[in-house]
Amino acid sequence: MCRMIGVMSKNKIYYKYIIEDRENGGAFHSLKAQSKKAYDAPHKDGFGIYVMSFKNSRKNNEGREPEREFLFKSGIPITESAELSERLNYINGNLLISHIRLASSGKGEIDNIHAHPYVSPDFFEIKEINNVTDWENSDSPYSSYVLAHNGTIYNLGDESMTDSQALLNLIAHNFKNGVDFDGLKDFISDFVNRFDFTAINFLLKDSKNDLYALRLAKAKNKGEDPVKQPRLAYYSLYYLIDEDKAVVASEPYDSDRGWKCVNNYTLLKIDKDLNIRTAEIN
Repeated sequence: MCRMIGVMSKNKIYYKYIIEDRENGGAFHSLKAQSKKAYDAPHKDGFGIYVMSFKNSRKNNEGREPEREFLFKSGIPITESAELSERLNYINGNLLISHIRLASSGKGEIDNIHAHPYVSPDFFEIKEINNVTDWENSDSPYSSYVLAHNGTIYNLGDESMTDSQALLNLIAHNFKNGVDFDGLKDFISDFVNRFDFTAINFLLKDSKNDLYALRLAKAKNKGEDPVKQPRLAYYSLYYLIDEDKAVVASEPYDSDRGWKCVNNYTLLKIDKDLNIRTAEIN
């Protein structure tokens, strides 16, 4: 069980307002605040932020080129990390995936490694990165997949790998050259029929550096109408779009009237120019 916030912005922004609570100059329902008072709080089993920045220039009409990326995650509660608060003073970028964790029973230890978001393992081998929970990368290519997940997937992963890491590995294996929107939609439809789960809500950065978001939660008992299930209030997802950025979040972090609820069984794609595509999962 988790809360998460993803951002794609045209200009580089600092994420302190989104991550910190109001006491530190942030939003009244920031990610840190959600860890204390969100639905089913406290979310105390770790946190993580992934940030990517893009160059202002464009190359071959393919959109903005990546410039730098950063990952920092920990198994301690986000409210207890003075280090994160300090780093938020200078970490900025165009793409954010952030997450606070409420660990599912038997799904990984509560530590730095099992905090979200996850990065596809081959990336660390290519980059020869030893500390996979705290790094900064300014070398191309930027070919890694990054995923934050909310929910529990049964019979996926093992004692050494959470269900979320296993889900990321499956996606990376099936889309080695980058995600195809219709292909991902079909992959999710097939996944729903193969596995039992509470929810597979996720935020995903693919190897083309686009941002995907999924809201998909099941009714607790077979035969129940998912629309009438109270737990869908927990597996929520909202999005907000303005001129400069698009945000997807488990819960709105402020009172902006532009927040819209993502329907259950819905996939979203937000590209680097803030074009948005949606599809219903069958």
